[in-house]
Order: sequence, then structure tokens, then C-alpha cells
Amino acid sequence: MKNIKKILIVDDHPIVREGIIQLINNTQDLSVCAEAEDTGQALAAVSELKPDLAIIDLS
Repeated sequence: MKNIKKILIVDDHPIVREGIIQLINNTQDLSVCAEAEDTGQALAAVSELKPDLAIIDLS
């Protein structure tokens, strides 16, 4: 059984999020479990889904 890593994407630009999601979901061992456009959504997703990794836009 594969150990697929769950990833959270946080960026305020929907097009950027969509591009990153497509790239990640095309990788065998990775899967985007959630996306967020702000801190509140990101914290809620982390609390609920417990992703293995978060990719965050800081600007």
C-alpha cells in the first residue's frame, strides 16, 4: 500500500492554487487534501485534515 502524502495549498490567487494543485495531483505519492485563500481557512483545514505538508504563499 502506498503512503500518499496529503498537502494543503494556501495562496490568495485562485489561478496559482489551481496550477499547483494540478502539478501535485499528477504526482503518484502526493495528493492535495485542501486549499485555502487565507489564514482562517488554512488553520481550519490543518485542524480538520491534518495534512503532511502545507505550501504557503507568504506575501
